Amino acid sequence: MGLWGNDTSWTVAEQLPEIPGSEISTSRLESLALKHRSDQTASRYELASLASALHTTRTYRYIGVLEVGANIETETDGTKLTGPEFSVSLPIFNQGQGKIAKLEAQQRQAEMRFKGKAIDIRSGVREARGRLLANRSAAPYYRGNLLPERLKILNQTQLQYNAMQIGAAELLMARKGRLDTERGYIHSWCDFWISRKDLERAVGGNLSPGSK
Repeated sequence: MGLWGNDTSWTVAEQLPEIPGSEISTSRLESLALKHRSDQTASRYELASLASALHTTRTYRYIGVLEVGANIETETDGTKLTGPEFSVSLPIFNQGQGKIAKLEAQQRQAEMRFKGKAIDIRSGVREARGRLLANRSAAPYYRGNLLPERLKILNQTQLQYNAMQIGAAELLMARKGRLDTERGYIHSWCDFWISRKDLERAVGGNLSPGSK
């Protein structure tokens, strides 16, 4: 598995955890996703960076280029005088209009990406939670309804077989139905936890009770 050191000391639980009694509300999950998703955080930082760049450009648009250097002049007697030299260019015609317009366009694009990403995140969370709730209802139904019914059918079939009212084929079919239902229950249990992990990925964080 490509593991070494302390990573090789992991163990496998004997069975999956029990299905929790309740789930976090959709609105709460969407808020967590918008807060914790790394792609949304990146979009937020991009938007803040462009806003800062635009503010800086607008603030200093009337300040030209300041050049500082040294000037050497030779007097009539041959003496050389050295002193500082300053040069300031005033932006009369070019006041950064092009750069400001470019930054404004980039900011609008970043805002649209930010809002679009938020919509996609909310939609993904709702879809993942819908699958979770569907799988969450399946496992208890198997355990509370289908499994007891299959066990009842198997017991009755066993009694009929013992009384020689039916043959071995009918008994085998009843046992197969019981095993198929047990496998369906296990699969529904697994599907719940898989869909819960999918929801955690959609939210971008752990959904353990302590995170609610």
